[in-house]
Amino acid sequence: MSAPFVAREMTRQDARRTFALVEAVRPDISLDAWLTHIDRVLAGARTHGAVAGAIVLTAGDRYVYGAFTYSPWTTLALGRTLMVDDFCALGLAGERAPVKALFDAADRLAVQQSCQSVCVKFLDGDRTERAWHTHPDAAAYFPIPALAKRID
Repeated sequence: MSAPFVAREMTRQDARRTFALVEAVRPDISLDAWLTHIDRVLAGARTHGAVAGAIVLTAGDRYVYGAFTYSPWTTLALGRTLMVDDFCALGLAGERAPVKALFDAADRLAVQQSCQSVCVKFLDGDRTERAWHTHPDAAAYFPIPALAKRID
């Protein structure tokens, strides 16, 4: 049975809860560094007329399965693009549902932000990117120095 995932805007309280996930993926990032980074994101820095932010993926509001930060940009190659950064998602025993749910959340957010593309940079570097290319949904993405997907 899959968990009923909820992707929503991250709060400062969520940022502290999300650190356990961040630490599991990147143990070299300290709590202070993570909270400082998220505080800057949540401060509402404006980029190209749209607000940057962060998304947290939960199930039952108890367990954090994933998170990412985002900001819309305009790029020459992709047009208006939702730049997703700090993407991290973990399921139990290799479960891929949280990763898919987080990608789906990025796609929905891109549409809401009037973006034509989504570019994803993983918090743990290329480890998740290599694993993602084995996922059936990976065909919709094409490689650049991160992953990008056109929104049709």
